[in-house]
Amino acid sequence: MKILFISSLYPNSIRPDQAPYNRQLICAISEEAEVRVMAPVSWFPGQRMLRRGELPPRSETLDGMGVTHPRVFYTPGVLIHWHWW
Repeated sequence: MKILFISSLYPNSIRPDQAPYNRQLICAISEEAEVRVMAPVSWFPGQRMLRRGELPPRSETLDGMGVTHPRVFYTPGVLIHWHWW
């Protein structure tokens, strides 16, 4: 069986302590099935100028599983009522 786990809460090389429960859950599931993880990362223009502008690599391997980090365009505070769209 193949499983694709999609969540914005998953550890990466920049923040390895983020969402330990999700990491444990996926590690347990990966013993029985082939698992790939997609963990989107918020991004906006000029983010590198800020201190928190460091982003994880677009793809990496954690605990023997392939993890991809697609960039999701996000403008904090701008058009906040349209973020759902």
